[in-house]
Amino acid sequence: MESQAEGSLIPMSEGVKILYKEAVDNILFLKRQQWTITNHALVAFAAVVAVSRGANNVETTLLTLLAAAAWLYAVACMLHTQMTMTKYRLRLTHIYQKYFHKEEKDQFVLWSSAPTFNYTPMFVWGLVAANTLALAATLYLIWRRAPPGSVTFVGP
Repeated sequence: MESQAEGSLIPMSEGVKILYKEAVDNILFLKRQQWTITNHALVAFAAVVAVSRGANNVETTLLTLLAAAAWLYAVACMLHTQMTMTKYRLRLTHIYQKYFHKEEKDQFVLWSSAPTFNYTPMFVWGLVAANTLALAATLYLIWRRAPPGSVTFVGP
């Protein structure tokens, strides 16, 4: 009675069910947070550009430092959320391996091995690239100098 037959399902305790739900909910939350982080960084870059109109060189330098700090913070938060999602995905993988039959794993396409940090590389690195391009555009816009009386700068 104590030994379980090969392939028999181990019943999931209430504690494991709670950990499973927590992992899934946190992954969904963290994925939304990555978008929120990017959106807030873009708003910060837009604010820096708006404030830079009419700024002197010292103010422009300070705004450059502010934009770089906003970019660094956004990327650090993005990578932190990705590392945290990796931790929760490891927990889910353990639950999948212990509490699901092979047929269920195949049917529901559950992970057979633990996902790495780069489980969804196009997403996280795409958001980092978007932040980087926004920083580059911000720096260009706050450092360019239009000729007096013109609205836009037209290069040679």
